[in-house]
Amino acid sequence: MYLDYEHLGESSFLGFPTRTARPVPGGTEQIFQGGRMYHRAGEPTAYEVHGAILAKYIATGSVRKWGFPVTNESDVKKNDRVIGKFSEFEHATIYWSGRTGAHEVHGDIHKKYQDLNGPLGNLGFPTSDEADIPRHADAGRMNTFESASLLWYGSWNSMIVARPFTIFLGRIHSRESEGFLMGQNDLYCYVKVRDGGRTLYNKRHPCSGDWGGRNIKDVNLTIPATIVPNKLNQRIIFSVDIWDADPGKDDHLGKYTKELHAANGWGLRENNGVYRVGSFSKIRSLTWSVKPKIDPKTLSETEKFWGVANKGTKTLTWSQHASAFRDVDSETEWWDITDWLDKAFYELVVEDLASNGNCFGMSLEAIYVRKQSSIYSLPINRFTKWESVRREFNIKHCYQVGAGPIWWFLGEFVTGNTHDPKDVFTRIRREFERGNHPVLCLSQDYDFSRAPHCILPVAWDSSRKPWCITICNPNFHNTLKELTVDPDRNRFEYRGSSTYRGGEWRWGRLHYMPFSKLCTAPRTPVWDAILLILTGTIIILGDDAQTESITDARGNDLDAFGTRARQMLQAGRRLDEFFVPFKGYDHPRLRPTSGLSIRPVRPSVGLARPGRVRQRIRGKGTVDG
Repeated sequence: MYLDYEHLGESSFLGFPTRTARPVPGGTEQIFQGGRMYHRAGEPTAYEVHGAILAKYIATGSVRKWGFPVTNESDVKKNDRVIGKFSEFEHATIYWSGRTGAHEVHGDIHKKYQDLNGPLGNLGFPTSDEADIPRHADAGRMNTFESASLLWYGSWNSMIVARPFTIFLGRIHSRESEGFLMGQNDLYCYVKVRDGGRTLYNKRHPCSGDWGGRNIKDVNLTIPATIVPNKLNQRIIFSVDIWDADPGKDDHLGKYTKELHAANGWGLRENNGVYRVGSFSKIRSLTWSVKPKIDPKTLSETEKFWGVANKGTKTLTWSQHASAFRDVDSETEWWDITDWLDKAFYELVVEDLASNGNCFGMSLEAIYVRKQSSIYSLPINRFTKWESVRREFNIKHCYQVGAGPIWWFLGEFVTGNTHDPKDVFTRIRREFERGNHPVLCLSQDYDFSRAPHCILPVAWDSSRKPWCITICNPNFHNTLKELTVDPDRNRFEYRGSSTYRGGEWRWGRLHYMPFSKLCTAPRTPVWDAILLILTGTIIILGDDAQTESITDARGNDLDAFGTRARQMLQAGRRLDEFFVPFKGYDHPRLRPTSGLSIRPVRPSVGLARPGRVRQRIRGKGTVDG
């Protein structure tokens, strides 16, 4: 002990000894004017403890609880500036800063804190010793820090890092409370957040009037109040009070309140902070979430994609259909002809759209997360249970057959833009760089019918050949894949669970859709179809019968995927007089006419007159119309 006292500078550092060394369990302690020194029996070195760290060490049990020191008090430095101090002991570390004082951290919480870079990480210095989690009946311990808290619920895997967060209000789905012939609800709500007795947010949405004529409303509100969960008895109270505006007297539809505190991990213990509240009062469901604030630049691309692999959904529900399309009534009426049309579109196009997978929905929802417009927040690889994310995937999956996305696809197809992999590479990189993140779609054959699939491009490299696109594939979680484009031969290739390759006029297809076409809930294309019929354009909404051919009266093939159409595209001509079958971006064209086939033609062609188009249906002969 004397040699180490001398090494520290003798009395110039610790002052003079005030008494001789004395035994403590397992070793020796000696008291000095400015601190103490401890030596564990059999060890070659004695270590000092002093100041506020020594006071905390003694007050919380010293050698008997924390063991002997294994370091002298050391500096915590950031950018060559001392911001605090620490001493390590056998069973704990005590940290000190001028802002926070001295506090101990031990056990699993200590290990997690070190994994997060300790006081140099984004949690800062501890602001409490380890303590029981208030109001938690089972095993539970916690430490608070300057910018967060660490919560332990009985095991390492149960731990939660509770960082500063915001609250996001997603979708309100109400029961229709209007009278006969009055249509859907005219919703508005009051949103309130309190931190104990302090009100952080209290506003009406919209600020005046109502959202008008929708039982379902995607509020998509990030409440502009950052909550720092770093007090032992902190209680956050979130409430949504929902109303239907009516002439005379408004209807109260229901009020939802949730309290967030350490016992529930400030909301994070339940489905990682994502809530889909079931029926209450006159509300069918309500979605909202706790969103920890994370810098996306600190995350890998795999952390920005889902921790589940793609699965199919045999039948999409009417509720999901109504949530996806802004013009669909969630509660249909027998007297409303628009509801009849929506029902036909649902049965023909939407109901089985996700039966083979949710690739499009998963890719699109990941973009919504990056845009902070989703109930989910980064990192999203923490969502590892399919049922916790499936519903939002299903809803976003429907967007691909909205009016806007269909017209985008038709425009790309009839102008030949789905025949140019090199151009697709350049355009999607440009869209990404300008904040218009696209989804990327591919198929194994010319007419999009073999293994159509949707993926999310996240990085591009044209510094070498072949060019490379780094992608997140819904079929492979926690891994990245590569799609290559040969600019000299204008061909693409991708090897995943299946192999995709294609060029300008052979094999598979590569095309995309920018976020600007998907950034809001779409309309159904029903009214587009009616208007096109009225202006002399032919629409076919098919049934289960499979179309073998569509020709004009002279026998010319009108199939946009046929040889005649391909020859016209190769000659640089638009396909303005052809049927373009469309089922979606990642659904096999199992029934070619069960989707929406739109043929934008010049009215002067007169193909809307009876007898001018001949459709051959397998097993049912020929139909003229």
